[in-house]
Amino acid sequence: MIALVAFALALRAPPSRRELLGAAAAIGTLTTRGLPAIAAADQRPVLVLGAGGGTGRECLKYLLAQKRPCIAATRTGELADAPTSSLLRVVQGDVTSIASMSALITPGSLAGVIYAASASRQTDAKKASNAKAVDEIGVVECAKLCIASEVPRLVLVSSGGVSKPASAVYIFLNVAAGGIMDAKISGENQLRRLYAASGVAEKGLGYTVVRPGGLVNDAPLGV
Repeated sequence: MIALVAFALALRAPPSRRELLGAAAAIGTLTTRGLPAIAAADQRPVLVLGAGGGTGRECLKYLLAQKRPCIAATRTGELADAPTSSLLRVVQGDVTSIASMSALITPGSLAGVIYAASASRQTDAKKASNAKAVDEIGVVECAKLCIASEVPRLVLVSSGGVSKPASAVYIFLNVAAGGIMDAKISGENQLRRLYAASGVAEKGLGYTVVRPGGLVNDAPLGV
C-alpha cells in the first residue's frame, strides 16, 4: 500500500512487481484524477499529515528511503522514534484546524501532500478528533488549500469499505468509530467535486484516493 501511495505522488519510477505484489493484498480501490505527475527532479518536500499513525510513519520511511525531503505533521508537533535524517522535519499540524493547515500548505512550498490522518475509534463528537472533523471536513479543507496553493498532487488514504454502505464491515466501523465511514465517503466525494472544477486540472493539479483494506505490520506475503 505504501508503495502505491508514493507511486501516486510520482516521486520515483514505478514500483517493481515485487513491491506491487506486496502492496496489493492491502489495496481495495485506487482512483486518480489529474494526469500531470510530479517531476522526479522536484525536490520540494512532501507533507505527510497524520505522520504519527502507522500509515503515516510508513509513508515517511518510504519517502526517506527514496531520498525525498519530507515534513511530518502531528497534532502535538512531536514524533516519537522519528527517523534520523536531515531530509525530515517534524512540525505541529492539526487537520481539524484550518489555521494550522494553512501554515503548512502554502503556495509553491510543497511537491505533494499525503493525507494519512484518520479519527480515532471513539464516538464523543465533542472531541476534536471526531470522524466528521478529521475524515470529512479536514479532507475538504486540505483539498481546498492544495488547490489554492497549487500543490501538484494530494494523496488521500481512505478505506476500502466506503463503497459498500450496506456491508457488515461498513456498518460495524461506522458504529464503532462515530460515523467514520460516512465521513470518509463524504470527504472523498467533496474532494472529487473540488478537483473537477473548471481550471483545476489545467493547472496540472491532481489527486489520488487510496482505499486500503485492513492493514498489518507483518512482512508482506504476496497476493
